[in-house]
Amino acid sequence: MQIDKSIYINFDKVLSYNAFLTMLISDRGVGKTYGAKKYCINHYIKKHKKFAWIRRYGTDLGETFGDAKEPNKFFKDVSVEFPKYDFSTENDERGKIKYCLMNDHIIGYGMSLKSAESLKGTQYNDVDTIILDEFLVGDGGSRYIKDEPMYLLSIIESIARLRKVRVILLGNSTSIVNPYFDFFNVHLPYDSEYQLFKNNTILVAYIQNLKYREVKKQTDFGKLVAGTKYENYAINSQFINDTNTFIKKKTKTARLFCNIILNNTIYGVWMDHLDMYISKKYNQNYNVTITFDYKSHNEKTLLLKSKNVFMQNIVKHYQNASLFFENQNIKHAILDLLRRTNRFL
Repeated sequence: MQIDKSIYINFDKVLSYNAFLTMLISDRGVGKTYGAKKYCINHYIKKHKKFAWIRRYGTDLGETFGDAKEPNKFFKDVSVEFPKYDFSTENDERGKIKYCLMNDHIIGYGMSLKSAESLKGTQYNDVDTIILDEFLVGDGGSRYIKDEPMYLLSIIESIARLRKVRVILLGNSTSIVNPYFDFFNVHLPYDSEYQLFKNNTILVAYIQNLKYREVKKQTDFGKLVAGTKYENYAINSQFINDTNTFIKKKTKTARLFCNIILNNTIYGVWMDHLDMYISKKYNQNYNVTITFDYKSHNEKTLLLKSKNVFMQNIVKHYQNASLFFENQNIKHAILDLLRRTNRFL
């Protein structure tokens, strides 16, 4: 069956914005990773400039680049478009960096986010494209690294120094609540697929390809997941982790129970009869402000363990379906706290 290539992402259009950092978010299977690989290969052929391909953890590298038994895994899908070239990957001496080879010449490097501490900038003088693949965490159990954007910035600085580079983050539509949106203070585009931020240095591209969705719906897989939650994620590009359950603003009659500090952000915990609300509104003069993180602890806070009356109260209300959050950011922050402290038991 001949596939209409117009259903896939137009990478040239994405790159035409010339942003320093691009966050490219779209449906699964619409060609983000394939398009990025193709761009990197063509860019080397034309300019002799190399790329760095980054995954979150070192364990992700084998999944992406393969091993001695499958040295062509990274290039396997895209190599058909370059029949004159031979592709493979090799490990460096310590096994932390992957060398991406074309006709036995290094054209790129594979690494994890925590590789920055061991990078020697001079080795990467010819790198001008940095790709972070799967920058948004899905439902598969993977977690963000603490202060993750800082690790990415460290790699960018180690590689780029004062040179001009292009950074591209590739992600499926899993959640609008993520450390990258928070760190760079960006959001999904309004009434468009593209929006520039920070003096045009950051592009957020949210590609919703309707032609691709219609084709995918007609496949056996599309028919299998029709009408399910997974269809909304895999085909309709809805953010699977961002359900509206327990999203509700606090009532006007709610009274402050305590302030809570998470990651240096203060929230108010409010009560109205049997319901508890967690909001961005708080009283800085209130005499009960708690935190569970020593980095957020100061002269005006109580540093508590996870097993205390305040946490027990929050957990009890969540278990009784009477805990509500003002927005998705707060919901994710509090539920992540409960997960980290094993308070769902």
